[in-house]
Amino acid sequence: MLKAVSCSGEALRYAGGLRDDEQVVRAAISTDGAAIRYASLAMRDRKELVMQAVSQNWRALRFASAQLRGDLDVVLQALRKNVWAMEYVSPALKANSQAMKVACAINGRVLAYCPPAVQNDSEVFAVPSPACPRFFGLPGSPTCGTTEAHALLLCPEARGNAHPTRTHNAQGLRRWCSDGDAGR
Repeated sequence: MLKAVSCSGEALRYAGGLRDDEQVVRAAISTDGAAIRYASLAMRDRKELVMQAVSQNWRALRFASAQLRGDLDVVLQALRKNVWAMEYVSPALKANSQAMKVACAINGRVLAYCPPAVQNDSEVFAVPSPACPRFFGLPGSPTCGTTEAHALLLCPEARGNAHPTRTHNAQGLRRWCSDGDAGR
């Protein structure tokens, strides 16, 4: 079975009692992090296994134990891969301003998934984050140093838009930036 899961993490699905064997689970998630969904509940609650899984595939966060979906280290590891991992983050962690401040430093789009109290927290809002090419890679996009968090929260069409793949209104952001840094 070890050889089978080493070739395809999906084989863990048919491993029966071996889904509780750390060596077998580790081999499976090394080829496909999302294979952790077939591991036993006890294995999905082991931080080092979940960290390995989300390092390989951010979607593995979905199958982690509830406790680990609220663990900042695990969540940050997943966010380094894709902001959509926020869909699987525990509500308690999303509501923690200090945790989201750290997460925003990795990806400012995290704010779109947070409750309004966190979005309006001035400390979280001001965290410099990597520029979003959706806003700053466009011809004529602002050069005023607006952070991605500002772009998401101040552009009328971006604010409250919890899905990061939708097209945002760069013109609204440009207008905001040309108003003499209004609102900052």
